[in-house]
Amino acid sequence: MTAFLVFASRRLAGAILTLFLASVTVFGSIHSLPGSYADVFLGAHPTAQVKARIEETFGLDRPLPIQYAKWIAAAARGDFGVSLVTQKPVAQEFALRLPVTAELAVMATAIAILAGIPLGIWGGIERRRFVSRFSRLCGSLAISVPDFVIGSLLIYVFSHYRLGLTVARPQATL
Repeated sequence: MTAFLVFASRRLAGAILTLFLASVTVFGSIHSLPGSYADVFLGAHPTAQVKARIEETFGLDRPLPIQYAKWIAAAARGDFGVSLVTQKPVAQEFALRLPVTAELAVMATAIAILAGIPLGIWGGIERRRFVSRFSRLCGSLAISVPDFVIGSLLIYVFSHYRLGLTVARPQATL
């Protein structure tokens, strides 16, 4: 039991360190971009007084470590701020899109299982043949290529080539 606790505590410490480094990277990236929230919020030519008031309202005039601490505390409470695009709370935007994201995740997992298990079994049975090499290649690509690249390629293939599928197209009306 002690070995498990040591293992679990190391993994937990590693996860906390990873989250901390990721949050510092995101926060630093946001603040290294040219311009500020006030510039985006107010448009191209804000007056200095209005910009200073917006920065004071949102705490952007404070030192970066204080801004980071407030940002982490707000995120821990579930307050992710307000979207610049829709002017709605970001948490509300997340909740709106969560069902579709979950559906995509479930479908991707189902496809991975339905394709990966038979391909792995087939590659294991047919050792040292083309099938085995092909299944290892597919597995390596699936692990190493980012999902957005595979998704973009699939969108390109299915949108540019018919692949023998019959697709009902809407009729243009004038």
